[in-house]
Amino acid sequence: AKFRTAMEQEVHAQLENGNFVVIPRSQLPKGATVLPAVWQMRRKRDIKTREIKKYKARLNIDGSKMKPGKHFDPNGIYAPVASWNSIRLLLTMAVVHGWSTKQIDF
Repeated sequence: AKFRTAMEQEVHAQLENGNFVVIPRSQLPKGATVLPAVWQMRRKRDIKTREIKKYKARLNIDGSKMKPGKHFDPNGIYAPVASWNSIRLLLTMAVVHGWSTKQIDF
């Protein structure tokens, strides 16, 4: 029951944010592909007591079924990711040179 509530909250939030629109299969354009969705369930626990604080559900599209050029533009995807070695190097340089650091989360 708790995961069901979390799933309902996730769907409501996605619809409210305009991330997708529910369309009945009978109204789909001819030849349209329906990509399968996958639920990710997680229990959030308190660090000290290990008691379950929250049930979370996230709805994702199964990316393994997507085809480049049909479902997404392969040239339009760019997500820079720093390696742990790069992060360690930068933090070490900051300590050695006395630089200040800040965490920025987008």
